Amino acid sequence: MDKSKLLSQVFSTYNWLRFGLVFIGVAFPILLWLWGKVHHLPLQDSMSAYYWASIDGGYPPVRVWFVGGLFAMGSFLFIYKGYTSREDWALNVAAVLVILVALFPMGWNCGSDCPRVSVHYLSAIGFFLCLSYVAFFEARRTLGELGDQWLQKLFDLLYWVTSACFLVLPFVVLGVHWRTQSSTLTFWLEASLIYAFALFWFIKSVELLKSEAERGALQVAQAAAEEAKRRALQEAQEAAE
Repeated sequence: MDKSKLLSQVFSTYNWLRFGLVFIGVAFPILLWLWGKVHHLPLQDSMSAYYWASIDGGYPPVRVWFVGGLFAMGSFLFIYKGYTSREDWALNVAAVLVILVALFPMGWNCGSDCPRVSVHYLSAIGFFLCLSYVAFFEARRTLGELGDQWLQKLFDLLYWVTSACFLVLPFVVLGVHWRTQSSTLTFWLEASLIYAFALFWFIKSVELLKSEAERGALQVAQAAAEEAKRRALQEAQEAAE
């Protein structure tokens, strides 16, 4: 295969990986609710409750989607390479934490004995704090590649909005969960966090599509591949002579 074409395919895959995170974020809360509804489950108090929720004590029908969705999210984040080493570390930690959310489910039917602090809740908060760090401190590092100052200001504002959601909403969700165990408000607050996650990756995807950051790297890589190809042909011709 032509190396230039292969490089274009690699960068296209990298871009679609980001949009895959957007899709998972948007689909996850909807899928939990719809699949539960198909199996006659009422809307649960929280998304985490779908790990346990069942009819008449049977196997929880939504558990596989809950765990699978979180593992998919974690896998995408771990595979994705951050623009800086710090961003890459933050995304890798976020990937591990969101998988821990699935591996250590919330307490169920334990009443007052349910722990107020658990691996499940700490991992969920840590996951969004890692993404908040990326949105606060790392997301803007590519804005200079846009060229257009108006676009730079627009994306900068959008990143501040999503950063605020990541930073504030986890503590709101935790407070609501402690005070209103039976309220579906917790589900919608958790869903808002997931949609803040999806919004962040949509903004990042659109920004990089409009910027020269990845396009410039692709052009440099393609030029290097073409130069290597030219030199190889030249050396082959000289050897033949």
